[in-house]
Amino acid sequence: MSASNVVTTTGSNVTSTTNGGRFGSAPVSLPRTTGVVKPGPSTSSSWNSSAEQESDYVVDPVQGNAYYKGQFLGKGGFARVYLMTDVSNGNQYACKIIPKNRMQRIHMQKIAREIMIHKELNHVNVVQMHHYFEDNLNVYMLLEACPRKSLMHVLKYRGKVTEPEARYYMKQMVTGVAYIHSQKVVHRDLKPGNMFLSDRMIVKIGDFGLATRPDGQRRRVTICGTPNYIAPEVLYKQAYSYEADVWALGCILYALLVGQPPFDTATLKETYARICNNHYREVDDSIASKSGQDLIRWLLQSNPELRPSLERVKEHAYLTKEYVPASLPHTCCYQMPPASIIEPPSSPSSVSTVARNAEVKAQIWQQSLVYPDASLRYQQQPIQTQQTQQQSQQVLNRSHKSLQKESKVSSWLVRKLPKLPRFRQRLSSVLCPDHKKSGFVAQSVQMHRALEACVPEMKRNNACNPPTVEDIVPLFVTKWIDYSNKYGLGFQLSDRSVGVLFNDNTKISYTHDRRRVEYMTTDDEVTRYHRERDVPAPLQKKLELLRHFTEYMDDFLTEGGELKKYRAPPRQSKNSCVPRMRRWLRTDKAIVMELTVPLLQVNFFVDHTKMVVSQESAGGRGYLITYIDTGRHASSYWLNDLRDLGCTPDLYERLYYVCKVTREFAELDNNTIA
Repeated sequence: MSASNVVTTTGSNVTSTTNGGRFGSAPVSLPRTTGVVKPGPSTSSSWNSSAEQESDYVVDPVQGNAYYKGQFLGKGGFARVYLMTDVSNGNQYACKIIPKNRMQRIHMQKIAREIMIHKELNHVNVVQMHHYFEDNLNVYMLLEACPRKSLMHVLKYRGKVTEPEARYYMKQMVTGVAYIHSQKVVHRDLKPGNMFLSDRMIVKIGDFGLATRPDGQRRRVTICGTPNYIAPEVLYKQAYSYEADVWALGCILYALLVGQPPFDTATLKETYARICNNHYREVDDSIASKSGQDLIRWLLQSNPELRPSLERVKEHAYLTKEYVPASLPHTCCYQMPPASIIEPPSSPSSVSTVARNAEVKAQIWQQSLVYPDASLRYQQQPIQTQQTQQQSQQVLNRSHKSLQKESKVSSWLVRKLPKLPRFRQRLSSVLCPDHKKSGFVAQSVQMHRALEACVPEMKRNNACNPPTVEDIVPLFVTKWIDYSNKYGLGFQLSDRSVGVLFNDNTKISYTHDRRRVEYMTTDDEVTRYHRERDVPAPLQKKLELLRHFTEYMDDFLTEGGELKKYRAPPRQSKNSCVPRMRRWLRTDKAIVMELTVPLLQVNFFVDHTKMVVSQESAGGRGYLITYIDTGRHASSYWLNDLRDLGCTPDLYERLYYVCKVTREFAELDNNTIA
């Protein structure tokens, strides 16, 4: 890390100094330097009352590194957290941004203290601080990104977790806090919301805004923290130290198992009274084992001197004698894990459970995955003529028979399917938006021809896939919301553009910078508005819905795939349009989305894998196949390489499915594909 700006505060004057990347021992505030980079028009910040303009790009004025400010991740106090991408290498961080115009001198000192403490910590269970800098407007802390959010979100979606999961999280939290204490730091705000989760479900302790270093034997007396997790000695304004963090760990373990903190009440006064009296409902045998109950009682001792050291907690039977999973799948963030995860591998019941789960999973894949069922969500289209419906019916019958014949592929792709006349009628109406265009060769036809020429010839049992494509970052749908029961489908792309396909088949979009609005009628007439205030009154409701979709996806939805490299939007000509959703269909097993650019994406619900087929002119080699696996890791391959070199069965099965989808899309577009 090269030189960073530091200031020494004397009275009311602020003077800048420079230190080689580390704050010195002098009292620290934060300097005012130049350095907001602005490649393009700026927008006014909604959370900064300053008249200055905020840019989507920020530069470190000392090192010169430029960063792209992306998705909003959360907020707390004066700070807001955004996903920040280093444009030089694509590395992504969670960037804590604090506006200077809202900070008084005491706030600047607290921020400096937070940075000084956090930057020295380096542990697998602690959020890593990669860098910090400032410009005229803000202070920036570049932190390790934790895409699985936090244990607070787990409890929000799950209510509570199983004991093996609780032990898994607790073991890591204890290890992380023990390390923090070994560095002479008291966190003072341990709670589920500050226990972040990495992509691989590793617990990362974060938010050191209240952290402090005890001065020798001196213990703190300041009341701080989150009410439900504050230790009694803090409320009594007694001297306290590391033991307050141990108490908080007991509260977190209780919350994980029960679903709420031990002293939670409707009022702050009653909560504090219960903490001071150590009055909480003990965990019973139906929730936790005897050793789990014992550990909670030990951690929640009113007398801090009676609480265990973290080294003794590590050795407790709850974490050493009972089963702790080596890892957890990310699906544990929102649903209960299968028994094979939370039972010991040596358990007799777990062997049968694994076999049973495998069988059930295979059955799930087999049931209607290739051929969608009647739960389809569809966009209303003009009623077709009887002749067109008959043609579509024949196409579907033929496709259904062809699927039954091609039984050499993995069993979950081919299954005898029931007749679904209602579905077929609806499918024929949704998948034919371009059939009226004479002479138009649909992109679905071109895509299917390319896949049909490759997929049947491919080797499908390779141990590995061909070399991945690293120099092209494919566009794909990172987030989507199905609100078709009332409005339509909202989606966000990897270049940050956002769109809505309404039930009336009109479309409205934000460009990647969220500044320009584009609206497309049912007749494909496009109108561009360079400012939101230019959007006419008849479209204001749809614009408001676009805003709501955008805010919801930014605030609550996780990226559907890794974004190690930011997909920079292309330089758009004056008349070019942002990609839009051409059409989509959803079953209870998958969602299929086709964009107005040559791109088809299929998201499978059962294991959250995704397949993206895109035509990439940059590579000059035709179609790019991108597979996003269960861990949200994306790998891209040229279709021709897959044809020549083959691929793994896992990839082939999904590519085979995509080929069948494009065939039905193409045939329903009333084009000859033979």
